[in-house]
This record gives sequence, structure tokens and C-alpha cells, in this order.
Amino acid sequence: MNKKVIILIEKIRAANSIAIITHHNPDPDAVGCALGLRALIRDNFGKAPTCIYDGKMGINVRFLPGAMDAKHARDIPQDTKFDLAIVVDASVFSQMKDTIPIFKNARDTATIDHHETAGKIGALNILKILPAAGMVILDVARAAKWKIGTDAANCLYAALRSDTGGFAWIDDTTAFAAATRLIKLGANPRNVANKLEKSDKGNIIANARIVADAEFFFDGKLALSTAYKSTMTNIEDKGSRAMNMLRDIAGVEFVALLKEEDGYTRVSFRSNEVLVQPIAEALGGGGHPLAAAANVYADMNTTKQMVLEKSREALER
Repeated sequence: MNKKVIILIEKIRAANSIAIITHHNPDPDAVGCALGLRALIRDNFGKAPTCIYDGKMGINVRFLPGAMDAKHARDIPQDTKFDLAIVVDASVFSQMKDTIPIFKNARDTATIDHHETAGKIGALNILKILPAAGMVILDVARAAKWKIGTDAANCLYAALRSDTGGFAWIDDTTAFAAATRLIKLGANPRNVANKLEKSDKGNIIANARIVADAEFFFDGKLALSTAYKSTMTNIEDKGSRAMNMLRDIAGVEFVALLKEEDGYTRVSFRSNEVLVQPIAEALGGGGHPLAAAANVYADMNTTKQMVLEKSREALER
């Protein structure tokens, strides 16, 4: 058994209280990872970890087992000291916000992540470059010979489906093999797919506005749009619907969405062909080759010019 998996098992066994947290404004892959790990720990150790999030958690993940028991970071007393805090689908503090004090106050820490730009903020860091963070958790469970029940299988399948763009962002068989394994363990792919697509009226309208406001650069290869705080109040999926719609426009090779946050601008990239990970890295972020993001500590207009400059450089390579 992998040494790090052994250490993780020891940490879980020693902990009376466990927090599982992820990045700010968690998307379905982050929520699925957190809830999947929670179910695994519950079923194999008889413990009930607390899943904690900050920002918004979309209505499209509330069907997942344990989602309605998740706590917002603001509802956790500031002096709370968990025995163990585990971060999933994130491994740098720049991806986190209100959950940082919870992680730092914990007596012991660990991270489980899959990004190429992963950091090492935990006492234990299980980092493996794979198409989805849920696959790393599945690998940990298999290495540890844990029971993988239906709840964990559905949560991890939702994470896998979301992290791969419905399996559209991958070119190898590993994610499909993991999906097959999870389905055999009890995941319901049709139900998960249908539920993940659900949204409310405000979110759909906000995403439609982002699409309508998009600008096109470099002979239409880049579709760029902006979302200010007034718009973001209704967005529950970080604008991924809008980005996917813009990617579907003929001639568009990649998409950039700039989102106004407190003190910085969040830039998200999605691509059909152009490698956007280097662009995100040039802006201080990272991610996947065709799906990446960065936090730029500048206003929207300044950030827009930076995105255009780095995008031009990428296209000229």
C-alpha cells in the first residue's frame, strides 16, 4: 500500500473530528469529491466528517448524498479546532477563502488534489495528475481497500463527470475506466447527468446575459465576457454554462470569463483547441490544458487587457 495512503488512514483513525473542505464557490466536481470522501470515511471508519464550503453551492448538487448536511464556513465558530482538516480538489490558499482559518486552525491537515499546479499546504499531500480529483480519491479508496458504497460512488461519479466536462475534455481512457468502475459500484449515470444539468431561472438568465455581452477577438478565436457582482449574485455554476455556450460558436477556439470579486478578478478559461493552462499560469493561476483559471489582483479593465495580451502571445506561439 502507498505510504501516503497509510499515513492518511492513520490520521483519520486518530481524529475525533474531521473537516472536509474545498475551494471557494465549489463546483460539482469539488462538492462531489468532498461528499464522496465523507461517505468513504463514514462507511469505513464509522465517523461523520463535516463538509464545509464557502461562497455558493449550486442547487444542482443538492441531490448528492450528504449535500444538505454541508455547513457554510460562516456557520463554523472561529475558535473551532478540528482534529483533521482535509482539502480536496484544491491545494493552494489562493483557491480558498473563508475556509482558510478552519484549515490553519486544525490540529492536523491533508490535501488531495489532481492539478499540475498543485501546492503542498498540508502536513500530508496526496497529489496525482489525473483528469479529475475524484479519480485520486477513488485510487486512495482502492489502495486502502475501503468499501465503496453507493453514496460514495454517486458522489465521485458526479465529480468525475463535472471535472471532465461530461467526458468531453479528455483524450485518454483512464476517466472512462474510473466511470465504469463507479457505475459497477452503484453510481447512476443517467440520474447524475440529469440532476447536474438542473438550475434555477436566475442562474440561466445570468448565464444568458454573459453570452449576450461577449466580445470576440483575434478573428473570433477568443470569446471574452465579463460578470460583475450584480450579475454574479445569481450565478451558481461560476458561469460554466455561458462558457460552454460560447465555445459552441463556430470559429471560437477558447473562452475567457472575467468575474468581479472582492479585491480581485477571477478569470476562467475554457477551450476547444488552444492550450489555456499556460495563459492562466502567466496570470498567476493554473488548471488543466483546456480548462484553467487565475485570480488577478486588478480591476476588470486592467485584467481584460492582461488576458488579451497573454492570449495574443499564446496564439502567436
